[in-house]
Amino acid sequence: MTNTQLLMDLKDVDNTDLLCNTPFFIYSADTEARTVTKFTSTMDIAPTVANLFDLDVNYAYYIGDDIFGDGGGYVIFKGNNWYDGEIYYTPNYTGELTEEIQARNAEISRRVNAAWDTLRSNYFAHPEQSGCGTKRTPPPGKRASCRGGGAFLDKCISPEWPSGQPPGW
Repeated sequence: MTNTQLLMDLKDVDNTDLLCNTPFFIYSADTEARTVTKFTSTMDIAPTVANLFDLDVNYAYYIGDDIFGDGGGYVIFKGNNWYDGEIYYTPNYTGELTEEIQARNAEISRRVNAAWDTLRSNYFAHPEQSGCGTKRTPPPGKRASCRGGGAFLDKCISPEWPSGQPPGW
């Protein structure tokens, strides 16, 4: 028996993605203690810290959620696999594909693609062109696909927007 198999047996899981469970603490002397019971991941740290420090950020560029907010409650793994405490979704998922599962898959795909577009375009390297901190986001359910250098605003394209740019950008 391998060490990995032993750990999976001890934790009663059938996938290595589900082995990792690391406690996370944030301390501030002037903040009341809270316990978060929903599923979270390291992707949720940056938006949580941004919220705690009341930073002017555009949350559309984070895959994760503020753990103290209403969103989240699931962990995203490579390949857009996810786990919410009840369902471990993979492309090989054999359970019923409910509307909730399909909506979660679409949301995860949107978030992952937006994050990759942000990295590929080096979006944050050119704040004067990118609109960093201006809270500009695509309309709900829409995703801008951005290509090329940091000229994000000049190169946003989307089939949903006739002009190729979101309204107001």
